[in-house]
Amino acid sequence: MKHFSIISILVMLFALASFFSATFAQDQWRVPSISTKPPTEFNYIPKEPGHYSTADWAEIIDSTWGPGLPTNTKLQLFDAAWNRLNAEYAAYQNLNIDWQALYDLYHPEVAAGVSRGRFAAIMNYMGLALQETHTWVEDKLVNQETPLDPGVPLLVVGAYMNNTHFGASLTPMPDSSLLVIRAVPNHPLGLVPGDIVLGYDGIPWKILYKELLAAQLPIHKAYMWGSTEAAMTHNLLMSAGMNWHLFDTLDVVKYSTGDTLHFSTASLAGQTEWIWGNEQLDIPGVPWPDIGGENYFSTMDVFDLEDFISWGIIDGTQIGYIYTIGWLSPNHIPGSSVARQFYDAIDTLMNFYNTTGIIIDGRINLGGDYTAKDGLSLLFNSYIETFAFDKRCGDPNNHFQMCPSTWPPEMVPYNAIYGDPRNIYDKPIAILTGPCAVSAGDQTPLRLQFHPMVKVFGKSTAGAFSAFNFWDLNGNPDWQIAITNRNLYMVDNPGVYLCHTPLQVNEEVWLTQEDVANGEDTVVRAAIAWINSMIHAHNVKAYPTFIRPGIDTLNITANVKDPPNHNLQVAAIMDIVDSINVDSLPMFDDGNHGDSLAGDGLYGTFVDPVSSENTFKINVSVTDLDSSHYHILTNAARFTAVGPVKVDHHEIPGGNQTSFSLKLFLRNDGTNATAMNIAAEVSTSDTNVTNIKFNNRDFGNIGPGQIKSAANYLIETQSNPDTVDFVINILSEGWRFWSDSITVELPVGISDNETNIPLEYALAQNYPNPFNPATNIEFSIPKTEFVTLKVYNILGEEVATLVSERLAAGSYKYDWPARSSGGDAGSLASGVYFYKIKAGAFQQIRKMVLIK
Repeated sequence: MKHFSIISILVMLFALASFFSATFAQDQWRVPSISTKPPTEFNYIPKEPGHYSTADWAEIIDSTWGPGLPTNTKLQLFDAAWNRLNAEYAAYQNLNIDWQALYDLYHPEVAAGVSRGRFAAIMNYMGLALQETHTWVEDKLVNQETPLDPGVPLLVVGAYMNNTHFGASLTPMPDSSLLVIRAVPNHPLGLVPGDIVLGYDGIPWKILYKELLAAQLPIHKAYMWGSTEAAMTHNLLMSAGMNWHLFDTLDVVKYSTGDTLHFSTASLAGQTEWIWGNEQLDIPGVPWPDIGGENYFSTMDVFDLEDFISWGIIDGTQIGYIYTIGWLSPNHIPGSSVARQFYDAIDTLMNFYNTTGIIIDGRINLGGDYTAKDGLSLLFNSYIETFAFDKRCGDPNNHFQMCPSTWPPEMVPYNAIYGDPRNIYDKPIAILTGPCAVSAGDQTPLRLQFHPMVKVFGKSTAGAFSAFNFWDLNGNPDWQIAITNRNLYMVDNPGVYLCHTPLQVNEEVWLTQEDVANGEDTVVRAAIAWINSMIHAHNVKAYPTFIRPGIDTLNITANVKDPPNHNLQVAAIMDIVDSINVDSLPMFDDGNHGDSLAGDGLYGTFVDPVSSENTFKINVSVTDLDSSHYHILTNAARFTAVGPVKVDHHEIPGGNQTSFSLKLFLRNDGTNATAMNIAAEVSTSDTNVTNIKFNNRDFGNIGPGQIKSAANYLIETQSNPDTVDFVINILSEGWRFWSDSITVELPVGISDNETNIPLEYALAQNYPNPFNPATNIEFSIPKTEFVTLKVYNILGEEVATLVSERLAAGSYKYDWPARSSGGDAGSLASGVYFYKIKAGAFQQIRKMVLIK
């Protein structure tokens, strides 16, 4: 088991002051506010001058909230919490704890009679001993609703999100002093970025927080903290400013003069200006997410927050930048605004800007769902199973007995990356993380490390590789318990659980005093330097994509970025997919290997005929001979010697004057290998064809010599033509390997049958796209339904309602002249818009771009 050094320190403190534990857990689904209204059953005892002892705090804790519930009721709550955590907590792995000893310690104390404040602290620290950000037990009135007035015996843990109580954001320095990152204008104590907070009353904060833990003050959780030793320490340190109500003077070293000043904390009692607590500086050219102010966070559930993603291009560069503040979605709906915003950010930076790299900044990330799935998948070109979850099961006293989780269903594909083989971002991707990246904020960088172009900067995340549920404790609405009930493991390493382990960063770097004082983000600067200097291959191509075994040769090319103009060795590495290495071929920039001109950065090589029917993937490695730096772009391209797969024949099952059905039959002309997961896309240059619906039909696996068909394509026309020429692009596992063509002859008097009624729901891509001034939106419904078709802007705000009525089964087309409901045609500004259809249980969203 892993032993945490800080736990050992606190266990010694516990022996002296009835204290055990050293970490804290937090509810990721709602934002706790700092209460400004005194609750009932609260006796405010103003702070008296002087530094309080453990005995002082014990007396104040007892007096502040009174006796509370009867002792028998407290015992029932204690037993209910201990038993549930004993039986359901799923992260005892990587944890050094004697859980039974906590029961033996606290149960007799509760039975002997304790005050409400003391009982809340016992429950807090019992949950805290499990050292997991998703696990806590709290009395809502004591821990969250009591105002943090001077002298109130509450220890604030965690200091990101709402830092209004202090008016400034802090981050730990290497010596455990605290650097002021940002402060409200005209801060009551005159704090500005670059100042250093040492502690209170002449005592360093790194000593004071241990005193407060030893005194077991009830805990006010200011969102979350970490599940590892490093993350826990980081969060306890950064909480320094939020605990001013416990002390008389704040000790500060001013950056401008180097003087150490001692400010009265009484001046902070009037601080009401809202400030976001984070560890990031503003990036020129990149807007900070529109996250609102104090009232916004005090009154709204995190699930309602809409603007946790923002992006832009860093001024003076071609580097894209994305802030990801959380992966929270209303009611776990994948189509929430956060998911849409992140998808649109990736899509825009990949496909609308010629970016040289992307920075994804999740140094503060509140966690949530896997809403990043679709956006992340844009970056990859293959399906990757990443991790899954197990839960506790069996004997409640066997803390390590685990079973596969049943939530969400099919957890492995839920956590997979669904990359598109036809698209990959093959330029540098810098991931910025830190101890305030929690839960899904831990897990997203873990997924991204599967990308061959990723490098992680900053500090390790919170280590909360887990999931949880929370409930009213024992049916009492004044008490809440949250339990980590699922633990994460990598799919290729089952049974090895990651909760309480740090995410390893590639370059550990953090904010410095000098940079912060000058408004420069040290971590971002390191990421930019790496992107601008990285030597790597990109834009890898193999031609042709199908070759005949023993006959055809192949040309592989790749662009190589070499900013320092070093001596390089470039190689194309060929593997049989999911199997063994075949060959490694040197690539040349000499103009003689299909690489255009000598010295232009395009490298090429020729591949001799292969001997077997297989599909091959190509990796391209680049070795810097001047520095020994090595990088490999994996799965950069593919080609196949299977097949070829061709159109054997086609049929026209039916149609009418403006549409007809097309049924394709594909044949594998190979002799040995099965063509896997075949799909076919139909296209035509015939202007009489207005639309092809239900394109990209799946044919499944096709064995050598086998012929298979799929569901019909629906071809819509202006009028029924005599013949139509089609190109058929045929894909295997998403990779486009083969192409064929057919001429469809339509019989005279083609029958009008049920094929003019759509077979399934569909929302087509608008045409034209991008558009100006108007575009067409088409959809199909197979039965009568109440249908709504609405347009939204990138903020998720409704712009126009095109349809809101009951429609019969059929296909429909609507013109949208780029105007809001009630507005003039063409009145909307250029930008990205989304249109969404709802028909019964069917929902679908597509994106369109207005360019004026």
